[in-house]
Amino acid sequence: MHFRKSILFAFIAIGMMGCKPAASNTTDAADSTGKALIGQDALPLLPASLICKEVRGPNEDAPLSIVSIKIGDQITVIDSISACDQIVPGENGVPKDALSACGGWWAGAGDYLYIAAEGNDAVVMAGWQDESQEDEGYHFKELKRFSRVQH
Repeated sequence: MHFRKSILFAFIAIGMMGCKPAASNTTDAADSTGKALIGQDALPLLPASLICKEVRGPNEDAPLSIVSIKIGDQITVIDSISACDQIVPGENGVPKDALSACGGWWAGAGDYLYIAAEGNDAVVMAGWQDESQEDEGYHFKELKRFSRVQH
């Protein structure tokens, strides 16, 4: 009986060693064609853009616009800003490679949003300027991050 248990244990041990996953040196990233690399398989990345909807216009006491991100068919509200003009990448501190940008200046201050492509993610960056600021620039910081990989 002891001999049978030893043989059974040996077969289980050999079987488990054969099932060990192979080491992988791949990482998840996006290649230059806009495809997500997951292991060896490439998946298409969904397009990402900002949608700005004016709630109160600039002729009212305090203009208000709601900004959403659209990734594929999914729309998610991300922030509210005063002015909601479409911004051309490369202007207003927005990098030239931004996927989409909006914002603007109202009553001595400006709010700006853009989407940066980072690997498989769409990263929403938020910035601001004020006419009384003592430094220069748009103070962009990461606001939110969304996956662009189609599931």
